[in-house]
Amino acid sequence: MSQDRRILTRACLASVVLVILAAMPGIGSDETPRKKLIEKARRFVKQLASGDVDQAVSQFDAKMSEVLPPDNLRALWRNLESQAGSFKSMGEARVSRAGGFDTVYLDMAFEQHALRFKIVFDKSERISGFWVEPAASTTGPSAAPAAYKPPSYDKPDRYSEERVSFGEDPWIAKGILTLPNGVERAPAVVLVHGSGPHDEDETIGVNKPFRDLATGLSSNGIAVLRYQKRTHAYQLRLAAEGRISVREEVVDDALAALKFVRAHPRVDPARVFVVGHSLGATLGPQIAHEDGKVAGAVLLAGTARDLTDVLLDQLGYIASLPLPNQAQNQKMYDETLATLMKVRNGELGDDATVLNVPVTYWKELSTAAERSLEIARGLSCRLLIVNGGRDYQVTKKDYDLYRRELAARSNVSFKWFKNCNHLFFAGESMSTPQEYEKAGHVDEAVIKYLVKWITRSK
Repeated sequence: MSQDRRILTRACLASVVLVILAAMPGIGSDETPRKKLIEKARRFVKQLASGDVDQAVSQFDAKMSEVLPPDNLRALWRNLESQAGSFKSMGEARVSRAGGFDTVYLDMAFEQHALRFKIVFDKSERISGFWVEPAASTTGPSAAPAAYKPPSYDKPDRYSEERVSFGEDPWIAKGILTLPNGVERAPAVVLVHGSGPHDEDETIGVNKPFRDLATGLSSNGIAVLRYQKRTHAYQLRLAAEGRISVREEVVDDALAALKFVRAHPRVDPARVFVVGHSLGATLGPQIAHEDGKVAGAVLLAGTARDLTDVLLDQLGYIASLPLPNQAQNQKMYDETLATLMKVRNGELGDDATVLNVPVTYWKELSTAAERSLEIARGLSCRLLIVNGGRDYQVTKKDYDLYRRELAARSNVSFKWFKNCNHLFFAGESMSTPQEYEKAGHVDEAVIKYLVKWITRSK
């Protein structure tokens, strides 16, 4: 379970497929001219777009050259265009400095998505980190970020917020604790993120599903702790170290959060729940087991299947959509399937990559997912499995597996929201990657059901 992995370029598995990471940062310099860095960043993108990958790689530092050689970088760009559409243009750019690193933020226009590139430079002006993430804009990369608008069920007069920190050095976690007004000892929830470097709101573009959950539950008498994921708060430090396990990425901070919230004077320590989303849901049983004191665990869109099978289902679904890049999407699926078959047949070792992600990473996640079902069978606390009928990332296959294996247990409940996608936003037709760019909120029906389940006596 605790096998180390390198932080490399990776398509987020049970989160938004568009988030791609690649980072091995170096050390920045206060004297680096901003204009020159922006010019270097734009040149790098132009080389990628024109297919001059060898020149693009020549700007990398030693570690980036090792983990992202020309073939991998070429595949990254191909995968990116298959998901986001053809590259159109570059927009606004800015430079920031944090933790000793100089980062150029470059807004990008693709055919189907507005993205933001984050290109990190070291003191020698070599590229030492590269991130791609959705831009927080619904009208294009040059537009001002769209503002989050609270849902109707958010009643700010019914709760208060506290900025909190917990855990131990060097991984102090920071977050927000929402406390219902007029409740002396409230039941409490700790929210655990999906895959990717999420902030405390699990922000995806303009959407903030964890903020929706927190304010919706706290408006109904339930305290909620949400926090910055370690891979968000300490992204550059982790990337510089080059190694992190699933335990370090998810489990340790979740356990620290449960311990912290349980000790709060306005929380009932006997009624503390862990609520995981996506990867957080997959690891929910393990977190509940290791904590040993939770009143219950809620798995929102979790999976107990081999993660490479889940990945193939996702890619196959995307390839089936009537999109302009359908041929590229199909090619990505075919190439990924071929690589996985070679891995499974022993033709490729653990040093191979699938979608630029080491096989060791996929194996670690898959082991954790499959083990979570075994752990769930032995939990004595209450367990709630929740899935959405419009979710193409974690589907009815996953829900049915939980039902088949856990339905006989009296402490386990199941809930299917047929109109919800992976973020539990309601809609009509089957979800697509593009839907995540549109403003939405966690369905109020989900909020109400969680409130009822959490507050019932047993």
